[in-house]
Amino acid sequence: MQRIRPALELLKAEVGVDYALASGHLYTDGREVLFNYAASAGDDVRRVLTEVRSGQTVFQKIVEEYLKRIQRDSDEWPERIHLPGFAVADVIVDINRAYGRPIVVSGDARAEDLVGRFVGGDPINEIAEDFGVSPDEVEDVVRVSYRAKAA
Repeated sequence: MQRIRPALELLKAEVGVDYALASGHLYTDGREVLFNYAASAGDDVRRVLTEVRSGQTVFQKIVEEYLKRIQRDSDEWPERIHLPGFAVADVIVDINRAYGRPIVVSGDARAEDLVGRFVGGDPINEIAEDFGVSPDEVEDVVRVSYRAKAA
């Protein structure tokens, strides 16, 4: 979130994109927010992905396999995104599941529930078994949670 909000504000101020998350031109490589400025200018033929914060274009062929696009529903509204920053756990935000709170895909466990149990003193193996996720996924979610709080 610490990179998303500033990027959205920058797109609103510089390009006039009020609803960038709903635009269909927003991507992430797992670290940075990328925007397809060519598509926003009406050029559907070429795609120029640019890091929003730095303004630098990226080498499409190199980053294409890492791109994680926001998944959309049949009406083209944002529905799901895989959150970056996790090494083991596949954590998503899906508006149709868990009230839009981050969940670990493998067990449909809310990330905040895993962290809450860990903070409460429960052993990682017990948390993993109770939620149907691996101990490595629990550790990953806890690690990312603490990293975000420290930032």
